[in-house]
Amino acid sequence: MNNDSTIHIAGIDIPLKLVDAANKNELVIFAGAGVSSPGIPVFDELVKKALENILNKHDNIASLPEKPCVNPPLENTLNKHADIASLPEKLDRVQNDVQKDDINVKQLVANVISKYQKELKNCSEKHQILLNFFKDKDKDNIRIVTTNYDHNFHKAAQAPKLKGLQQYCQPILPFGDKFKGIVYLHGHINDTDSMIMTQTDFSEAYLNR
Repeated sequence: MNNDSTIHIAGIDIPLKLVDAANKNELVIFAGAGVSSPGIPVFDELVKKALENILNKHDNIASLPEKPCVNPPLENTLNKHADIASLPEKLDRVQNDVQKDDINVKQLVANVISKYQKELKNCSEKHQILLNFFKDKDKDNIRIVTTNYDHNFHKAAQAPKLKGLQQYCQPILPFGDKFKGIVYLHGHINDTDSMIMTQTDFSEAYLNR
């Protein structure tokens, strides 16, 4: 819908209130999984692929073998937790069961993201549009918070005017009303320990601090 209260940019109707907030340096953009899709799968698809890799002992996202080498104990582990609807809780249970086999679920998810990332020649247009939306396209005016783990915002911020753009990764986060730059609220694939994925991670991040 396009009316007097919106402006049409790159196929999107953006409320003029957001434009006004950006011009006044009062805007913070919260970017979720949708901004990286379809180039990178959303959370549940990432988890599904990581669990497939555990079950099949196969780390190639392009195609799984027709007759995968199934590890019966791992198969039993995944089947045991198949009825758990909450993905963070399921990841918690699976990680606890497979850590004795030196399997790190977060690393598997990071590997899946990295492989998709390599297939992308450039960052998505959506990331570039979001960075350009801020006043003067200047690094001192950009404030983005993302729950995504990927590199796309970093890749989009390679313009000379954005050189030195501050980037934060949990658990080292800035004060909410004072930061400038990009905040990776749920961590980043460069540091898998920082990635908030399991029920324990979410509890520690949001309930115990």
